[in-house]
Amino acid sequence: MLSALAPVRLRLAVARVLLGNLRVPQLSFYPASVAALMTCGSVQAGLVIDCGHRTVSVTPVYEARALPPYATSTPLAGLTLFDNLRGLLQNYARFIPASGNGDDVECHDLLSDSVVTHVMTKTLLASPIALPEKMRANLGVVGRNDCVLSDELVSFYESSSTCTGAVTRLTIDTERYGRGLLVFPSWIRERAAEPLFSGDPAADHQSIPDAVMQCIGRVPVDTRRALIANVLVVGGVADLPGFRHRLLHDIVARLHRDSRWSALAADAALADESQAFAPSDRSWIGTSLAVAAKIGTVELSRDDFDGCTLPDWTAISQ
Repeated sequence: MLSALAPVRLRLAVARVLLGNLRVPQLSFYPASVAALMTCGSVQAGLVIDCGHRTVSVTPVYEARALPPYATSTPLAGLTLFDNLRGLLQNYARFIPASGNGDDVECHDLLSDSVVTHVMTKTLLASPIALPEKMRANLGVVGRNDCVLSDELVSFYESSSTCTGAVTRLTIDTERYGRGLLVFPSWIRERAAEPLFSGDPAADHQSIPDAVMQCIGRVPVDTRRALIANVLVVGGVADLPGFRHRLLHDIVARLHRDSRWSALAADAALADESQAFAPSDRSWIGTSLAVAAKIGTVELSRDDFDGCTLPDWTAISQ
């Protein structure tokens, strides 16, 4: 299973290792976008938004075939979420050691990768409230390009927070002070992922909804309604609570604002509302289903592989 955007050199390297070095008798490649869509049952057309660590790709799939020429991407992905969370915690959080007298200490040297990952997996969610258009120009990834949040933006985050408490307390372990409490404003939990929805004007990186709009503009006219009616969000970032529905809300808002696509707004929907599988597992589960059902792409045997060429593998046979 590989992305439909994976370069030929990468596929050749995988084939050489498996067929040449490990002596696997036969190899079949499955486009990750098509495999993920297979977990939705009989759905054969949709927009697959793969939210990875360094890149988010938007790949249209039509009649069970990935369409790489129309795919779009943005670098605002999991790493952006991680960096933005770290920057917000450095600016607004404080740490209270359990062994101290109650005084807080600076967090700058305490926010190791493991601590930030712990905060991200235990507390984060996506805010259901979109950022007003006029405020997006001041948005950026905190900690990158000397970006800081304006007072107006912080005030909006505080007033629009849906968390039950104004402050979040989380027990963490640090190398320097041992165990203690990390205390930070609860709006950070909801807004750490905001650059993914609103973009990063400072770095000229488009948001995920904007990448979706760009993809819709590229695909053939007669496929647009079928694609937007099945938006499938996969990848580790998509496991964030509320992420999928916030993303759909922002996509619909952008469709309404553009007269060219406003007629598609009513058809926009998530491909699988039941969420039978976790978004981060869908591509792997889809590949397992394809193998179990013997739904194959072009198969490549060890004897037929010359070490230099690969067949077209972007389609799954019906």
